Amino acid sequence: CCPANAFRRDGGASSRRGARDPAARRARAVASRGAELRRGWRGQRHHHGPRRREPPAIPHAGRGGHRPRRVAWAEGHVMAFHEVRFPDDISRGARGGPERRTQIVELASGDEERNATWANSRRRYDVAYGVRRADDLAAVVAFFEARNGRLHGFRFKDWGDHKSCLPSQVPAPTDQPIGTGDGTTTGFQLLKRYASGGQIWTRTITKPVAGTVRIALDGAEQLSGWSVDTTTGVVTFSAAPGAGVAVTAGFEFDVPVRFDTDALDVTLDLERLGSITSIPLLEIRR
Repeated sequence: CCPANAFRRDGGASSRRGARDPAARRARAVASRGAELRRGWRGQRHHHGPRRREPPAIPHAGRGGHRPRRVAWAEGHVMAFHEVRFPDDISRGARGGPERRTQIVELASGDEERNATWANSRRRYDVAYGVRRADDLAAVVAFFEARNGRLHGFRFKDWGDHKSCLPSQVPAPTDQPIGTGDGTTTGFQLLKRYASGGQIWTRTITKPVAGTVRIALDGAEQLSGWSVDTTTGVVTFSAAPGAGVAVTAGFEFDVPVRFDTDALDVTLDLERLGSITSIPLLEIRR
């Protein structure tokens, strides 16, 4: 019913439309590029000359694929806590204290709603105020470098709050209740309670100072039969305290902190007196 050459004319028109179609041109370009890459890969596979040695790869943390390795950095510089204390003669002049996070919403009526975002406080310090000499500054820089900036944590003595009792007093074994015996439990975490009026907030103490911990059972000091892990603040008894026995403790402690900056802006004046604007520290909470 139709001339035989109509199909040829229609096919030619379709081909011309395909040549003008951008999507078709892109598809042909991609197919051509893929063919070139496959030919190149086959040529490299049969190449017998010397080839550049590629470094091993480790899986990428994101989507599939690999990235060049940095094994030495990844294995040698992981987050850790160094059981060393920031220099006491510099920390004595530091500024700082507890910080809390509260959300406040002001209503159209002028009233407000308040909500505590954090259940526990977090301490923040600035030790630049304790740097008084160039030697102090050198000690801070050395300490900073050894901690790899913000990477590693360390101990810090808060001179305003470093005992189970008042700062002017000597820790006693009955200062802080840390638990009640039940005849089976042998481990008790060191705690410090902060009370005002009818409100009490309990703080977990994880970095007691070695040689300062004292323990009492029902008010009687225990000179043996227990040990304390100064890296966690857990007191362990060789025999579990009896049911209903009050377990109390007295101690000195440090605050686990880290630097809150990866850069120290140091200035040396003509008299070689070191100065630095800020050295922020932040308490580590787990």
